[in-house]
Amino acid sequence: MNSAWDDSLWALAALAIDPSGLKGIWLKTSHGPAKEEWLNWLFALRPDTRKLPSNVDTERLLGGLDLSMTLQLGRPVQQTGLLAQSHGKLLLCPMAERLEESSASIVTQVLDTQRVSAHVALESSESVQSVFGFIALDESTQEERGIALSLREQLGIWLDLNLCTHKDTAQDETLEMLERVERALQADPLSYKRALDQLETQDQDLQDVCELAHGFGIDSLRAPWFAIRLATVFAALRGSSHLEASDLGRAARLVLTPRAIRFPAPSP
Repeated sequence: MNSAWDDSLWALAALAIDPSGLKGIWLKTSHGPAKEEWLNWLFALRPDTRKLPSNVDTERLLGGLDLSMTLQLGRPVQQTGLLAQSHGKLLLCPMAERLEESSASIVTQVLDTQRVSAHVALESSESVQSVFGFIALDESTQEERGIALSLREQLGIWLDLNLCTHKDTAQDETLEMLERVERALQADPLSYKRALDQLETQDQDLQDVCELAHGFGIDSLRAPWFAIRLATVFAALRGSSHLEASDLGRAARLVLTPRAIRFPAPSP
């Protein structure tokens, strides 16, 4: 059985409840039923998801002077940018491979610092908090450049929906989890926060993930952290108070395997 489709839906649910920890998803995809079904679940879980156009400019991202209000009131009036407006939400960017380098750098910085600096036109160093999850729909072909490397590294989960086909169906456990999460988020968007705060990881789990990342040739310190965080979120999605091997395995498939530059030789 192909686990890629189930993994993709668990990843989506994980980001829906923990955008601040997982930061986002780099989603390699092309037009087709798998993409449409995945997006349908996205908007079912998080109907407040906002879209970021790939041709967005700096002023639309960060905000700037509202000229009409400034002229009307006779004093500088700031127009809030898209990133500040997205605090607490998910931000979806179709054709993210077409983002200008400057725009991708801004999104990367805000994901990292979780703050948006005021526009330079206002000559202010003030910043506002903005915590959101970013979903980069990368629709590039093998011959085209994908999303910016800096942005890619900032996103915890790497998914390739091209590994799924229209014949793939989710397991009952996955569908039950999605329906449970949908109801919980409708009742309280922060319903999983307490469960996440109470979950603890074992030292052995941390060691195993770090050793696996090393075996894959992954130098980034973010990757093992993202893998452990994702495994923790999976445990919360199951309603469990502790991690299981299945949580760590699925997290490794979504965080470490896509980043691997080599694969360790199997043990005898």
